[in-house]
Amino acid sequence: MLLSPAALPDGFHLVGLTVSELTSANAQQLAATASTSVEPEACRPTADEKFNRGMSSENTAVLGATSASAALTTLTSTRTRDVDADLAASTGPCATTRTAVTAGTMRGAVITTEHTRLDPPELSSSTAGFRGRVGQFRVRAILLLRNRVTTRIADGSSSVAIGYAAYATGLFTSDAATAAPATVQLVVSGNPSAFDSSAPTPPSPMSDDGFVSLFGKALAGVGDTGR
Repeated sequence: MLLSPAALPDGFHLVGLTVSELTSANAQQLAATASTSVEPEACRPTADEKFNRGMSSENTAVLGATSASAALTTLTSTRTRDVDADLAASTGPCATTRTAVTAGTMRGAVITTEHTRLDPPELSSSTAGFRGRVGQFRVRAILLLRNRVTTRIADGSSSVAIGYAAYATGLFTSDAATAAPATVQLVVSGNPSAFDSSAPTPPSPMSDDGFVSLFGKALAGVGDTGR
């Protein structure tokens, strides 16, 4: 039900990653951002925390990989992520957000995140109420983003990182009320540049088209498997 290791982009290699390790790392990051201030305040992300709390080895499978310049995680879960909340926190007035760090070693830093929405991979037609389908997976909600994150610290120097995130939720093809829900997620995080007064943009970990294609393969891995 996961992206096939053979589908990983050139330069990426599998690394050991368990659901427990992923949720623990996510929880630490969420705790670190809890005391930050976000502008606009209505753009504070909410989907990550709820989804992270619901994941376990019983309902989620995960795969991790790294390259010389990026880290990649993909997962499939029978928990449903709130993709509408992700959409609200990353588009429209939330397409650019500024987060002020108020505690810890990065206190005083300002993080500017610029979200760019990407077109999803091609989907086959499906029934009313769904965006489309991939094999046996009917897609209800889907969102793909390219993120440019600039972190500026007190001395005026900045670091930039380029990353991608994609989420899709839906049901396995079945007209029964018990049709199994699923969430497919893919995150690619590029390594940040060194802090510098010129804030140079590092190379993207992959092209936009490459990321969209990779998420399509992740969806196909679920749709071809079914339940």
